[in-house]
Amino acid sequence: MPSAVAHPNSFEPVLSRLRGPTTPNLTNGALRDRPFFNKFAGKAYEDKRPLQRYVDESKRLLGVLDRRLEARDWIMGADYSIADISTLGWIRNLITFYEARDLVAFDSLKNVPTWLDRGLARPAVQRGLEIPQRP
Repeated sequence: MPSAVAHPNSFEPVLSRLRGPTTPNLTNGALRDRPFFNKFAGKAYEDKRPLQRYVDESKRLLGVLDRRLEARDWIMGADYSIADISTLGWIRNLITFYEARDLVAFDSLKNVPTWLDRGLARPAVQRGLEIPQRP
């Protein structure tokens, strides 16, 4: 991985503090499949099998995240980390932009909705959601 000196805007300093369980969860675990959530968005499939496959896989991934958040405030434990930063947008877009809340039974999850609310309430996240500036 490039050093933070060579790339001052990288997350290397954060990742170096969080070696151990964070990096594998981001690169090798189920959370690496976050981009999967956009596969079924806005597509009218004549054959319903692909849509159901995408819905089922999204539900499975949300279930993994829900179990991970059991008795934790954040994905990696007590502290907000790069794992949360990299996942918040995907989950938010799944239920808002892609309008898949009902398709994936989002409201039946125990931990993900409260984690999402907690993450979206962070001041830096709120500022980020305003870029670009909205009228």
